[in-house]
Amino acid sequence: MTANRLIYTASVLLVCLLLVTSGAVLIHTYRQRAIVQSLLKFEGTVYALYGDYQYTPPATVAVDGGLSLVLGAGQRVHGFSVRDEPSRFQRLLVSIFGEHACAKVSAVYWDTEPVSDNDLQLLDGIPQLRELHVGGTSVTDGGLVQIARLRHLTVLDLSSTRVTSSGIRQLAACTELRELDLSGTDVDEPDVERLKQAIPHCEIKR
Repeated sequence: MTANRLIYTASVLLVCLLLVTSGAVLIHTYRQRAIVQSLLKFEGTVYALYGDYQYTPPATVAVDGGLSLVLGAGQRVHGFSVRDEPSRFQRLLVSIFGEHACAKVSAVYWDTEPVSDNDLQLLDGIPQLRELHVGGTSVTDGGLVQIARLRHLTVLDLSSTRVTSSGIRQLAACTELRELDLSGTDVDEPDVERLKQAIPHCEIKR
């Protein structure tokens, strides 16, 4: 095979690789954009990352009496945003295809009452989700079936929802949980203790 033939073959293979890669990026971009638009119908907040998710425990400050106060996350702006910066290669793709091409949704904040169990089906498209905040919504034990499928969840806020003791048992499947907020729910202490045994590294707030 001549040198020209080798160059031609390599060029064809390179073009094919670029076409396949571009097609995959376009499909991911389209799907994620559609998912985010659906998630934002409740005026929630959706965060994404270009890089890997790193769990950071909530900040605390010392107060009188040897107690500590957990600092809140502050106000959030409704909408979609990316929390970190793209790499050099990702920056090129973002300039061509947009931020959805490389960023992966990592956190969803829904804090309005109209959010119900049926709406949690929208999370099927983001199995990599790491944080879900649905405090104050109409989520019940039925919705926990859907949430328990998100096996990479690290932070889950169910405060002031309609979940009960029988429902939270399903969360034992979320073995990567580090924070779980059950304040303002009808969950019994014995069931909280059983969940702690199933996920010993998870901090459960009551």
